[in-house]
Amino acid sequence: MNKTTIRKISKGYEEIINTLQKDMGYTSEEDLDNMRESAIRSAKGFLEIVKPVREIKKEVNIILKKSFESSYGGMIVSQNNMVFSFCPHHFLPVAYRITLAYIPDENGRVLGISKLPRICVLLAGRPVLQETLTMDIADIFSINNASEPSFNGIQSKGSAVSVEGLHMCMAMRGVKQPSSRMITNELRGCFFESKIKSEFMSIVTSNRPDTII
Repeated sequence: MNKTTIRKISKGYEEIINTLQKDMGYTSEEDLDNMRESAIRSAKGFLEIVKPVREIKKEVNIILKKSFESSYGGMIVSQNNMVFSFCPHHFLPVAYRITLAYIPDENGRVLGISKLPRICVLLAGRPVLQETLTMDIADIFSINNASEPSFNGIQSKGSAVSVEGLHMCMAMRGVKQPSSRMITNELRGCFFESKIKSEFMSIVTSNRPDTII
């Protein structure tokens, strides 16, 4: 982690802690003791989740260069990938369960299985809308079917992504609906064909855990 960035963000947390203590009465011995190192801890924790865009793009590009030859031409699916992010509107946590799929094209290049959830983790490492996250993942796995991709990607016949999000900005505040889930789906290329789309959606709903967390 960049020490300068940690220091800058920790100053913001220091301002929050000072307000809690001076204006909101959190001044007991226990409060002061518990919050003594909270600014720096919070900054480090924040930066474990939120990564610089340049680092995300660099890691994604490294992953995409490590593809493998394969004669397999069916659907490749990575199901129930758990990732965490921050809402860009309230900077509160979001827990996502992501299922993604793609079908290799005639070049027969596929990614290693661990790389699929890794890409989800990397793209969630931004304060990003769920809708944008869903589209960006779909674009990466079907770059030739993307209109204005934000990241480099792989050539494929098509891709599909389903994202289910538990947003703390809805669960803990505002409408206070902890049981509410936001679902976004995105299709590219051959996944608009009804048979392929149906196969993907049946996979999304199968083996689904009862809860995200």
